[in-house]
Amino acid sequence: MNDQTSKPVVVVWDDRHLLHVMRFPAGKIDGGGVRLMYELAVAAIDRHDRRLLVDFTGVKHLTSGVLGMLVTLKKKCLGIGAQMQVLVPEPQAMETLHLMNLHRVLSLADTFDEAFAHFKPSASPSAPGSAGEPITG
Repeated sequence: MNDQTSKPVVVVWDDRHLLHVMRFPAGKIDGGGVRLMYELAVAAIDRHDRRLLVDFTGVKHLTSGVLGMLVTLKKKCLGIGAQMQVLVPEPQAMETLHLMNLHRVLSLADTFDEAFAHFKPSASPSAPGSAGEPITG
């Protein structure tokens, strides 16, 4: 199925900014989506440029499973020298992250420009594959 809106999690390569972007087209993340978050993120940062933007645009509610997975992904990134930023434009989702004190562990931003500004320059000029091509598990 090519319709990305039917998938709970999608990771695409952003050629312009030289990073992987994880999005949640359905606007919510269930248990299967939490597992898929990890699988797709690891597939992207293990094989390509090690910069990942987790984009929660349109996601208002973050479950405990999602919060735990964000910490797991952060640990994975630290372990392999990858960078991870979290874009949280929805105030309710940002409040949840702050209430759980995850702003102390994760790099959070409420705009793309702010999140992108926190990345260190990319070591590689581009990742394999075409711009916008989804990474699948």
